[in-house]
Amino acid sequence: MKLYATLETSRGKTVSVSDNETIIATLYDGNMKAYSITIDWGDIGDIIDNKGNELPEKLKTKGAIITSKEWRNREKTNDRQKIQR
Repeated sequence: MKLYATLETSRGKTVSVSDNETIIATLYDGNMKAYSITIDWGDIGDIIDNKGNELPEKLKTKGAIITSKEWRNREKTNDRQKIQR
């Protein structure tokens, strides 16, 4: 089973992506990262029965875990500093 996502801008432009495990969307403010949104696809329930045997795929509960990371308000590091010449 695959994870599918459609990303859409405020102007209506869309892009569709799919993956077996993870989709990461990185949002930028100008040329710097602002946020990263990660969607992880996988088993979220029991994957073994009471006897310790693995359940068949059709009985496993699949789901998505969504996490976000804010980049723009973290401490300044070398990857955020502009090169001055």
